[in-house]
Amino acid sequence: MDRLPQELGPEVAAQLADNDITTIETFLMLSQEMVMSTLQMKLGSWLRIQKLQQNFRDSETLPGTSTASIGHDNTNQLDASINKDTIINVLELSSQCQKLLRGKLAEGVALLKKEKHLINRTLCDHFFANEVNAGRTITSEVKKKLAQSIIEAFDCLASESDDKPAEAEFFWEHNGEATGEHTGFIHFWIRNRQPQAPSTVRRKRKSASSFTRDESDAMDELLELDETADYSIVEQLMQTTFQYREGLRNRNTSCTEILNQFPYFLYYDGKLIHNEFEAMFPDKQASQQFSTVVPLCLMLNHFYNEIACVGIQALLKIMAELTHQGNVRKSDPSNLPPLEDYASVFVKWRQESPNEEMEVSEVPFVYCDALPFAEGTYFVVMEKGAIDCGEDFFLALDLLLKAYKVLNINIPSKAKKTIDFFNVFVYKIIKRSRVTRVNDLCAHLSKAANALP
Repeated sequence: MDRLPQELGPEVAAQLADNDITTIETFLMLSQEMVMSTLQMKLGSWLRIQKLQQNFRDSETLPGTSTASIGHDNTNQLDASINKDTIINVLELSSQCQKLLRGKLAEGVALLKKEKHLINRTLCDHFFANEVNAGRTITSEVKKKLAQSIIEAFDCLASESDDKPAEAEFFWEHNGEATGEHTGFIHFWIRNRQPQAPSTVRRKRKSASSFTRDESDAMDELLELDETADYSIVEQLMQTTFQYREGLRNRNTSCTEILNQFPYFLYYDGKLIHNEFEAMFPDKQASQQFSTVVPLCLMLNHFYNEIACVGIQALLKIMAELTHQGNVRKSDPSNLPPLEDYASVFVKWRQESPNEEMEVSEVPFVYCDALPFAEGTYFVVMEKGAIDCGEDFFLALDLLLKAYKVLNINIPSKAKKTIDFFNVFVYKIIKRSRVTRVNDLCAHLSKAANALP
């Protein structure tokens, strides 16, 4: 600590000493929030402090001491420093959090999402910023302990859902599954902070996503928003973070994980799914153009006249032509009648009372809020929610097909040939106006049935 006056200047060193920052341990716990908000220092002072903190950490690797053992010791120290009392003390030091401590938190009142995010950011800056900047891994046990300590300190922050642990909003290991991405504010903060670490550290962490400071800031802003946020703001932030989601899709990230990070796809009538698809495939057109060849499709074999919607009739005729079957029960039949069962991979109708709730599903489908096989209001139902498409089946079908690509959803085997055909037929053949007769359509279907997997 004798280096402080020389490295930081006598005034900064004296101010730290006045605030009892007199050991390397307390010096390494300083965060930007503490230095600039609590101690009211300038940015230049924080940058010099941050550089000296890194020098202290680098000097920890002594001859004969393995990096692994140092990391283990740091994890133990970090774990021991996290508890209910420390949580409260750290928030007390933040001028931005003091109003919450004396207001909503003291009264046990529910907080807004942006207020929870402020608490999370303040605590993560304190406990994890130095660790992430040094390239050390924050274990799931430490994340969970911080989340549980937050709830222990303020029970009004606990999840109200019976099927989630109390600390789920701050950290939920594997999102409640056996494996997969962790979720919660804490995990997302660490993930967003990692790309801001020094380049030497980032190269060692091959699993970390590489994105710019603007993208990282946009991710932070998105975390604070919900379905009530202004669409134009969310749209801009989603455009900024597009390349990050492309990386997720390229790594075969599941639909669950994508929606956990970007639930906004389910808001705003699905507009963000349309936007994302256009960014992914700028040369493709909306599958609503499928409506232009429906008269040709209706001339195919396989009659589904009991279905009121001609779009669904045409879809099932194409499906039957590609798979050489139609209206066939499986060996292990569902509870649905044969035609409903056959159509269910794409479309389902209301079964009993009009008040029956739609069941969300990992595999998306179009739900028609009418008795079989009538027309009604159409919804695209997927994991975590449903999107209202009004009475336009072609809009619902368009959104359904795009959701498979945008959300990285595994296509069920029963629907694969039909969806692959749509990806080629609807987006390319119709665009070029090559199909004008039913014979042309049949030729493309025959070729697709033999060529598509």
